[in-house]
Amino acid sequence: MKMSNGKKYKMDMCHGPLFSKIVRLAVPLAMANALALMFHAADLMVLGHFSTSEAMAAVGAAPSFTTLMLNLFWGIGSGVNVLVARYTGAKDKLHLEKTIHTAITVAIAGGIILAVGGCFITKPVLRLMEVPDVIFDKACLYLWIWCLGSPFMILYSFGSAILRAIGDT
Repeated sequence: MKMSNGKKYKMDMCHGPLFSKIVRLAVPLAMANALALMFHAADLMVLGHFSTSEAMAAVGAAPSFTTLMLNLFWGIGSGVNVLVARYTGAKDKLHLEKTIHTAITVAIAGGIILAVGGCFITKPVLRLMEVPDVIFDKACLYLWIWCLGSPFMILYSFGSAILRAIGDT
């Protein structure tokens, strides 16, 4: 498949020199990871400008929980990436399609479970983290909103893992 300017849209990582392909694959991934790391920093900057110090502290209490959940699904997404790359390289369309369909199903189911279950475990987790009472309710609200948005983040994560595995960053 080609883009309108004639460049290849997908990379064939199985043939030819690898170094330039690895660099072309790694740079967009590194940039995407840097943006992901700035997620909470952006929240805190906006809150610092428009809200109270309690709201900033509530958002600041959340990264431990959100990072744990995202890393869990990023890890599963990495497994999806490996399988899709394996079946793509082997040109095994049957297993590739089954893997992609299963991955999307797991992403949707996992996202729904995190959205619903996360709302139930937020308070006990924040208590275990010893979040101060003055920011507890705001931290709960922030995490509930985050949990409700998590199905979309997980689906994106799995989808991008699938696209990376076929050479499309």
